[in-house]
Amino acid sequence: MPGFFDRLQDECRKEATSVESNTTRTTRKESMPVGDSTTTRRKGFRGWNSLKKVIHEGSERKRHGKNIADDLVCPITLELPFDPCMAMDGRVYERAAIEAHMKARPASELKSPYTNVSMDSTLLPATQHKNIIETLIENGDITGPLADRWNERVEEKKKMDCLMKKAVGGDAKSMAILGCRYRDATEGFPKDKKLAFQWTEKAHEAGNVSATARLGGMLCDGNCGERDPKKGIILLGIAAGRGSDYAAYRLGLAFADGKYGLKVDEGEARRWLQSCLSDACSSKTLIHSAKDEAQNKLDELAAE
Repeated sequence: MPGFFDRLQDECRKEATSVESNTTRTTRKESMPVGDSTTTRRKGFRGWNSLKKVIHEGSERKRHGKNIADDLVCPITLELPFDPCMAMDGRVYERAAIEAHMKARPASELKSPYTNVSMDSTLLPATQHKNIIETLIENGDITGPLADRWNERVEEKKKMDCLMKKAVGGDAKSMAILGCRYRDATEGFPKDKKLAFQWTEKAHEAGNVSATARLGGMLCDGNCGERDPKKGIILLGIAAGRGSDYAAYRLGLAFADGKYGLKVDEGEARRWLQSCLSDACSSKTLIHSAKDEAQNKLDELAAE
């Protein structure tokens, strides 16, 4: 039923036009009533009443055995877009997916991943698309794996917000975890080397030992934008002295191979490698592959 998707596109375009228009006006803060977040969002949601017919039309499609989700999934991820935006081909995509598609090719060669027709890189907000998905899932009009994955992302977002709130509030452990999330692009966070470095540095300054060790490693390797091996080795030494098995592991390898400005010192290498594998370290973050590497290096040193 083409009308459903056509109506959805029209509403998203209206919303985008409204958002762009509002940016030229003087904004003012409006107090939102306290209450159920879903109810509050819908009451304050621009154009919600105009979308009731669209949602009703979607429900009618289900009643007649047609799949509503076909018109709502991102053509790239084949999932319901959690951060939707509309591209110039008229389709709604997961923002991260369409941005990655655009970055992977020159602007002059950019084509729609859905129609393969040339288009520019303009992306418009599609908040109403997300509100429709939420309502259809809540009403049971979309079920199965797509709805399950959506609900997983809802819970994931709640955890992300909670972690961010704690980190911003000054919790050192949360800062350190946030740095790892941005470094590894896990738990819903995007890969961002700059933010990974900044949050790790904040956690170090707040006294988190594991963050001090990771910051030292980052500065030695320069894999998060900044490289300062001398400072990195100092931080690794501080963290190793405070019980970090990761810092002890990095120091052991550095002394064994003469890296980051250190001279080869087999005695120091054995000392720190043995330390990272012992119970002496109180801050344990070393993964199994790193432990195996430390043991192999010790075996090599013993054989020489």
